[in-house]
Amino acid sequence: MLAAKASGAKAAVRCFSSAAGAASGVLHICGTAEYNKLGFGDSQDREAPVPIPALEATPIAHVACGKYHSAAVAADGSVYAWGLEASGQLGLGSRRTKAHTPALVEALSGAGVTQLSCGSYHTLARTAEGEVYSWGFGGSFFSGAGGLGHGDRQQLETPKVVSAFGGDVRAAYVSGGGYHSLAVDREGGVWSWGRGEWGRLGFGDASDRLPPERVG
Repeated sequence: MLAAKASGAKAAVRCFSSAAGAASGVLHICGTAEYNKLGFGDSQDREAPVPIPALEATPIAHVACGKYHSAAVAADGSVYAWGLEASGQLGLGSRRTKAHTPALVEALSGAGVTQLSCGSYHTLARTAEGEVYSWGFGGSFFSGAGGLGHGDRQQLETPKVVSAFGGDVRAAYVSGGGYHSLAVDREGGVWSWGRGEWGRLGFGDASDRLPPERVG
């Protein structure tokens, strides 16, 4: 029996933890190996869940799957990421095109991350204290906003705190979409930011929001 631990799973990738759950935390994954998002270092698809060798000795507490990359939080709070890095969405501080196997996101060491969400080209992390970090594609003049929430369209190769959260407003959950993001705060309020086309941000218009705004 396998217990699903996928968060925002998409693009034919599924992430699983072992039946032992928190006792062992062995991460299993299956699907397409495009852009090395399975983390095995090869291009072979897996049609059944298989442990990722690089993380077999690391108990995993949470995992998130994006369109072209994946990420996980270990039981000790360490964050790992792998797959496509073209827009900085792995948070490794480099401009390499991909990480073939899980790599430690050193910028989040000691941050207390408990939840991740992988968008198409960006990543979100929430800490136990309700802070939110984001990194990856921030948008462009021609294509509109990205889902980072820092008030600009700058691409980030390393995680940065989203200033809207962590003070009076503390996040309880975050979710990254294609080019936008959402968060639920501890009071039940919903926040959204990023590309607003088709009204996806929930404000009754199609305008972009660069910093997070509360919906309603």
